Amino acid sequence: MAAGEMVQKDADRSRQLILKAADRHYGPAMYEVGTMYLEGRGVVADAERGMKMIRDASVLGSPAAQFYLGTHYEAGEGVEQDRERAQRSFRLCAAAGQAVCQYRLALLLLHNPGRKEREYVQAVAWLELAEAQGLSPAGALLEKERPNLTASQAAWVADMRQQLVPEHH
Repeated sequence: MAAGEMVQKDADRSRQLILKAADRHYGPAMYEVGTMYLEGRGVVADAERGMKMIRDASVLGSPAAQFYLGTHYEAGEGVEQDRERAQRSFRLCAAAGQAVCQYRLALLLLHNPGRKEREYVQAVAWLELAEAQGLSPAGALLEKERPNLTASQAAWVADMRQQLVPEHH
């Protein structure tokens, strides 16, 4: 409705419906309203309220909110830079089958100072999952990492990959 796709364009009605859905704690709508508050788009700008709505949307399972928080915590944009929070946010949407989140989580795990073997194996497993969905940067990085795997690590990657994303995705 906001874009006028498949129905007549009506920005006001669209905003009303999104606000109503957000009031009923629908995660994707809460994310949209949160970004509206951050940008002052159709509402009075309120960064604190916007970030709270995006965090709540993330908890309610909005992959867009989870990705948003992951990228912002990773870069320290609008929030304090926090690698652990970035990983947590990316892990949520990665487990929901979002290829870009799987890739971004893998990058954080691969470039973690003092990385443990389990984190390395998990990073490669996330890359394989992202590559399987056609995310080409994941495939390119896998070409560099696969030769570094020992036989036991490669077997571990295969086992871990099955555990990372529930079967319904």
